[in-house]
Amino acid sequence: MAGTQAERWVSGRLAYDEIVRQVDQGNLVPIESVKLTENCGFWAAVEAGKENLRPRREFHSMIDVLSARFDRVTPLPLTESRL
Repeated sequence: MAGTQAERWVSGRLAYDEIVRQVDQGNLVPIESVKLTENCGFWAAVEAGKENLRPRREFHSMIDVLSARFDRVTPLPLTESRL
């Protein structure tokens, strides 16, 4: 059905205003996980996560990693390719 989310751990564009409100109230902490791989530190990753919420027209979705884990969603395994 159009406009509905497929998974409970994915919040799409329709949830944008509520996501921003919850971040502003300190109930959600958005983290830009790629920044963490750049050794920038936790708070820099949080600031980058907040920046990713703006501008609204570019927002696509937010993933609740903890809820995804409860639904048995895991990262892709890293494997060594054997050539």
